[in-house]
Amino acid sequence: MERTIATAMLFGTLLVTLVALFIPITIGISLAQRWVGPERLQRWLGGSNLAVALAKGTMLGAITPFCGCSTVPLLLGLVKANVRFAAVAAFMLASPLLNPYILGVVALLFGVRTAGFYAVVAVGATLAIAMLWEALRLDRYLKVPGYRPLGSDRPRMLAPAGAGASTGARLDETSAPGSSCGSDGADACSGATDAPASTAWRGLRAELPDAWQASLGLLRPMVKPLLLGVAIGAVIYGAVPHGALASLLGETTWYTLPLAAVLGLPLYLRGETAFPIGAALLATGVGAGPMFAMVIAGMGASIPEVTLLSGIFERRLLGAFLASVFAMAIIGGALIPLTL
Repeated sequence: MERTIATAMLFGTLLVTLVALFIPITIGISLAQRWVGPERLQRWLGGSNLAVALAKGTMLGAITPFCGCSTVPLLLGLVKANVRFAAVAAFMLASPLLNPYILGVVALLFGVRTAGFYAVVAVGATLAIAMLWEALRLDRYLKVPGYRPLGSDRPRMLAPAGAGASTGARLDETSAPGSSCGSDGADACSGATDAPASTAWRGLRAELPDAWQASLGLLRPMVKPLLLGVAIGAVIYGAVPHGALASLLGETTWYTLPLAAVLGLPLYLRGETAFPIGAALLATGVGAGPMFAMVIAGMGASIPEVTLLSGIFERRLLGAFLASVFAMAIIGGALIPLTL
């Protein structure tokens, strides 16, 4: 009976905490995106300086939650605007690894100090990997015909016919950014439509009601996965025998980190499930390092977003993205215990 009561109390606490974290973040992001505007974003990222492109792409990704209904269409918009590939790559990496939601989850699970340390490491890794992606000319594996990045002194080198081809259909050159959700990712992108022409910023007081409504609109389709994640976390805490997972992932070793990262990919179907499940697993004795690897791998490369990306990326570029997130999860899992 006591275990049942504790499970129910944990369910309620986690649910309230997640909603309190989600709404202010989404309101702030909605206001920021409205204030800047999509056209200015594309012009802002269109410079030819490599260092500036990397920094701007990272900053844009850091304020954009990795959700298929927002990040993937925006990513396609940047590509269609011929933004330099280094900026596109930095945005794509920073969005799942550095957005406010994942930093909030890390802070809730491991503390503010750990979240700050992770942010510094993730920024460095994002800049280095994005620079490497451009040096390797991975833009040739984008499924967007006619892409010629600004700031590039060479025409885009297309992949050989059939190289890195994936099951997703190649995007038509006239596709609109808002229509980037393929049939495979329809569930994850439900409600995503082409946005109307943007209007001028009307001031904070006038924009705030729309930002509130936008936040509620984003929250509604997440209610089911949110409740599911909280329920799974509560059940893990209340039903899984203490020490069962701790015996497998209780310590940070050479094999527990990649194992935890692999287990995280199917476990976290949506980012909002990371905190409740993560808190429950930590309570059962799972080590901080493996737990961190699970959170980063699961939130950075969840199944719905990877499905959507397969409509934009050829297999080689998609593999590079997954390998980058996976490496960040393992490296972070090895370093995070040092901050606790």
